Amino acid sequence: MKKFLVISLLVLFSAGIFATSEINPDKTTPVATVNGEPITMYEFLAEVMPNYMEIAKKVEEVDPLFSEVLTSTEAGKTLLTEYEKRVLAKMIERKLFLQLAKQLDVAIDMQALKEKIHNIIIQNLKENNISIEIADLYYTLKGYTGGLEMYEVRVLNETAYRQTYDAIYQALTSDATVTEEEIVQYYKANKKIVLKIKGFDSFAPAYTFLNNAKASDDPVSLFDVEDREYTFENLIKETGISTDTAVFLFDEFKKGLYPKVISTETKHYVVYLSGEKSLEELRDEISKKLLEEKKKNIWNTFIEQYFVPFREQAIIEVGEIGG
Repeated sequence: MKKFLVISLLVLFSAGIFATSEINPDKTTPVATVNGEPITMYEFLAEVMPNYMEIAKKVEEVDPLFSEVLTSTEAGKTLLTEYEKRVLAKMIERKLFLQLAKQLDVAIDMQALKEKIHNIIIQNLKENNISIEIADLYYTLKGYTGGLEMYEVRVLNETAYRQTYDAIYQALTSDATVTEEEIVQYYKANKKIVLKIKGFDSFAPAYTFLNNAKASDDPVSLFDVEDREYTFENLIKETGISTDTAVFLFDEFKKGLYPKVISTETKHYVVYLSGEKSLEELRDEISKKLLEEKKKNIWNTFIEQYFVPFREQAIIEVGEIGG
């Protein structure tokens, strides 16, 4: 395979023109094969060249010297080559995923999707009175060296992967549910209380403040701090109060002013318990969180049991990237 990509990038960055004979190869030249199925250089360029153009623009605006280092030194070329390898690795992963989906009878009709994408793009151009020639030039300047056609190739590949991913994810997780028992258990394990906590560096002012609050008809008004929600772990972590005190606040103490100054090694606190978040208040939040966790676990299991073995058994051949 040609070692052309970094050379082409230099042309794009420094000369500001497109050497189309170098960066627009035919559509069948492979950069890698995955179980005999090619990832073409054309597809690869559709991924990396627009990104390079955007990077080039931003780097040149921020620091022309860095742009020069990136494009004219061996260190810069090494960095770009590493990026290209990672892009190709991502494309291989996606190709494998589509192949596995086909084995699982969850496959996208690529020809139908290609026609749909093309028709949508052409319709959008017509609605905006943009000719294909102008669109070609626009996408070429964006880094799609094959113009509008190359842009469509990238959209097709990204859409095919996303639709396949979504279809498998939906099929696997659509029946996931959360029981009332699970919600209650989570609530009990992650109970939240609402506190006003005023901290002092020494005991005397804390004790004075507590006595003033006790004597007040409206002790809450004396606190110049906002209510905050705390879980059991967060309360201990953020304040350093003892486990026994935290247990008392969560399980035994009711709403109101805590009758003692709570002292730690570094701080002294006066605490007002404003209340706690009830199960009903948190039900939807908990249910959503648990459902997302279940779906994530289902998906991770699928990846470990199906995708990882499929990838390990795959026959992957990768050409030489970079210059």
